[in-house]
Amino acid sequence: MKNGLLTLYLCLGAAAARNVFQGLKINDIDSLEKELELNKRDGKNVVSLELSEADLGLLKKEKRDGRAYSGLQIPFEMSQPELEDALMPDAKTGNLATALTQIQDVSIFSSYIRDMVDLYQKCDDTTQFNINSQSDNMLLIFAPTNEAITELSEKPWQFPRPVTRESDANDEASSYNLRHFVESHVVQGSNVADFAKEEVVLKSLNGNRIHLRNTDTGFELSLEDVDEWLPIRKIELTANGALLLIDKTLSWPHRG
Repeated sequence: MKNGLLTLYLCLGAAAARNVFQGLKINDIDSLEKELELNKRDGKNVVSLELSEADLGLLKKEKRDGRAYSGLQIPFEMSQPELEDALMPDAKTGNLATALTQIQDVSIFSSYIRDMVDLYQKCDDTTQFNINSQSDNMLLIFAPTNEAITELSEKPWQFPRPVTRESDANDEASSYNLRHFVESHVVQGSNVADFAKEEVVLKSLNGNRIHLRNTDTGFELSLEDVDEWLPIRKIELTANGALLLIDKTLSWPHRG
């Protein structure tokens, strides 16, 4: 998982906290070694990446294998007080299934996923879905907070298909509605490189087109048919994807 996390920190960590980091553009491994040596001599730290000799060795190996790291962005940490409001990803050794159970703020959404066996198995799968691969096989979960869900005018199992009676909570319509709600927030087919782009368009399991961009204040998302950008509150990296906490749902009653 080390290689994948290193790449993710280079892409995601640097982009997410551009407001508190000064970027250094590295065009090749020789420049990287030179800049690291200069900063070491000047007493500067590359704390944000904790780029070790082993990591540097990895980049050297990539160079020997003929792989280029053109335009690599290495962020240098500034004063510690400015880091308090920075959005930095938390790396987890477990998978998405584990991460979902550990964050109380998204316990409602987490319970919905656990009730969907096929989707929960994907969240638990680190073979088919993992951050080490360059293929499009990462899972992204845009998890709305409990407050975001409870503020909806209807419960997630009550829309978009109408459910007329309380006793219908377990019928076909409500099951469809709940799956539709959850799948509006899950992307299957992302990869590490997506986080290095200024803006990327993702597609959720039910066809939602989600625009994800990084700005001077952190990551934001927007639905293609909605003129509003929603800030990502927190990002957690896992062995098979990323969990992104948001304060608003991506599906709601009477949408569109």
